[in-house]
Amino acid sequence: MGAGGYTLQSKAGLSVPTTHLESKETNALKKGSLKKFQESFNWEGMVHQDGRRLIAVVVDEYSMVSATQLYWVHHRLQEATASTHEFGGVCIALFGDPGQLPPVGGTSLWRSDRDNTKSAISGLCKAGHDLYMAIQTVMELNVVRRQSGHYRDALMRLRDGKTTPEDWKDFWNKNCSFEGIGQQRSDEFKQDPSTLRIYSNNEDCRRENKKALKQSNHPIMRIQAEHDGLPGKRSSDKSAEACGELENTLYISKESKVMLRRNLATQCGLVNGSVGFVKEIVYENEHDPRKFSLPIAVIVEFESYTGAPFFHGESRRKWVPLRPQKQDINRSEETYRRQFSICLAYAITGHKSQGMTIRGKVLIEIGDKEATSGLLYVMTSRNTDIQNLCIGKSKPFERWSKNVQTKGLEKRLKEDERLRELASETRDFFGVDSR
Repeated sequence: MGAGGYTLQSKAGLSVPTTHLESKETNALKKGSLKKFQESFNWEGMVHQDGRRLIAVVVDEYSMVSATQLYWVHHRLQEATASTHEFGGVCIALFGDPGQLPPVGGTSLWRSDRDNTKSAISGLCKAGHDLYMAIQTVMELNVVRRQSGHYRDALMRLRDGKTTPEDWKDFWNKNCSFEGIGQQRSDEFKQDPSTLRIYSNNEDCRRENKKALKQSNHPIMRIQAEHDGLPGKRSSDKSAEACGELENTLYISKESKVMLRRNLATQCGLVNGSVGFVKEIVYENEHDPRKFSLPIAVIVEFESYTGAPFFHGESRRKWVPLRPQKQDINRSEETYRRQFSICLAYAITGHKSQGMTIRGKVLIEIGDKEATSGLLYVMTSRNTDIQNLCIGKSKPFERWSKNVQTKGLEKRLKEDERLRELASETRDFFGVDSR
C-alpha cells in the first residue's frame, strides 16, 4: 500500500525551512499562516473533510535528516498541536539506515560536532541532536531483503569500512569491473539503453541526460509546470525537492528513458524508481506544444507494470498513461505545482538513488575518493542481482578501504553500537525474542 507523504521541506507537509535554519524569528509562522497550519493537521480527533487525521509522523531515510531539521519537525508539531511537549506530543518514528548518506549541508543527528569545522554544535542544531538522543525505543531490522549471499556479505563489510583484499579482488573487481567482466559484457552495459548510470555529482548527470536525449533523434518537448499564479508567491522558483520531486521544467521526447519520482500504484509495480520509455505525449487539440503547456498525458511503457492493460494489443500491454500530479507547496497560502512525476533516467546521482531498488542494469562511476560518507555503499547497494551491477574501470584497493574510513564513518560506527544496545533494551522491555 502506498502511504503517500511529503518532503519535510514542503509547506504542504511540516514546512521545515530550507534557509536560515538557525533562526526561529526568520522562520516563524505568521498568525494567519499558523491558524491554517493548525487547522490542516486536525489534531485531537478532528477529521479532515477528506477523512485524514494526524496520528503519527513517520520520517523515512533519516540518515539524510540533519539535527536542525529534526528540531524544526519538533517545533512545527508543537505549533500544529499548540503543545509544549516534545514533538507536540505526536508519535514520531524514524526509519532508515544510518550507514547511508548523511544530510547535505547539515550535521547528522548523532554527531555532537560539526563535520566541516569539528567545533561543538550549538543552538537549534544542538537542540535537534538532544531530541534525537532522547529517543530510547529502538527496533533493529537486521535481515537484508534486497540482496543475498556473497553480494550481501560484501556490502555489509563495505558499509562498515571493512572491505577485505579478497572482497576487492575476488568479488567487486571480478564480478563488476570492466576488467573482470570482459569487453563483451562491458559493452552490453554501455550500449543497453535500459542501463541506469549513477554518478556522484549533478554535473555529470546533467551532461549524460542531455547527451542521451539529443541522441534519441526525436523532437524534444519542453514541458513547463503549472502553478497557482498567485501574485508575489514565485512558486515557479521553488526547487523540485520543495515540490514533491516535481520539476519546474521537464525535457522529454518519444522513446526517452524516464523514471517515476513517487509511488503511483505499488501493487501494480508503479513505484518511485520505476523506469520506462515514453511512447506518446498527448496534448489537447487546441494546445500548441510550442507554448510549452502541460500535455494531458504522457504514455510510458513500464516493464515493471503488472496491472490490467490500458490499451488493446499485446505490444501495448505495459503502456501506462500518466497524468499531471498536483503538489501543494503551501497549504495555508494555496500555492501548488502541477507537473508529471517523472525525470530523465539515463543518469541519476547517488543521493537520488538512495531508497531505490533497481532490478535492471546499473553502471556506476565511483570516482577516486569518497565525496561523502556512505556514498560508495549506497551506490553499490541499489541492485538486487550482482550480475546487473558494473562499477566501470577497476579502482585501487584504497578506494574500497582507506578512502571510505572517514571521520564520519568512525562516528557512525559508534552510533551503531549505541542503537544496538537500545534495541536490546527495547526487546527485553517488550519481551520480544531476538531470533
